[in-house]
Amino acid sequence: MAAKSRRKKSTRQARTKKKPEPSFIKDEIVIWMTLAASILILLSIFGAGGIVGQAVSGFLTDVFGTTAYIVPFMLFGIVAFLVSNKDNFKAYFRAFAAVLLMVLLCTFFQLISRSGGIIGKVTAGILTPAIGIAGTYVVVVILVIICLVVITGKSALKSVKSQGNKAYDRARDDAARRRKAAQERRREQQSAKGAKRRDHHV
Repeated sequence: MAAKSRRKKSTRQARTKKKPEPSFIKDEIVIWMTLAASILILLSIFGAGGIVGQAVSGFLTDVFGTTAYIVPFMLFGIVAFLVSNKDNFKAYFRAFAAVLLMVLLCTFFQLISRSGGIIGKVTAGILTPAIGIAGTYVVVVILVIICLVVITGKSALKSVKSQGNKAYDRARDDAARRRKAAQERRREQQSAKGAKRRDHHV
């Protein structure tokens, strides 16, 4: 019985040892393939991708407009970030914010120069009749700020507040220096008047 139990334990240990460890090969292949695709897309946009590159460039320009130049960087950044942060809800939320930022940029370029591609035309065509051009600008700018806050994880209001506090501190210090300099000038003037009086009496 003891021998059988030892055999069972050894077989269990062997099975546990045979289990493959988590491999990073698949993730690395995905990242390298995405990098290659991003570089090829970038070359296509700049007219160095041959016949296929021309087709890809035309498609991206039609869809994204001026922001087509950002697509390769955005593609690689999002894929690499998601691969490096698996099973992380915040990572997917930030990736969604990056995609939304692209849509907002297309809308913004559509508003200022009508070069936002199909995405910009559709989004601006929905927002402009509903809230007007000025309202669309406001919504787009606010959403861009929100997306940047989500992506970077840094509060825009905190930076504004810190800059405001620094400006207030500098103004307060300058006011204190001015008061001190004014007091010193008054003392000098009073001492000069006192010296004149003494000379007059003499």
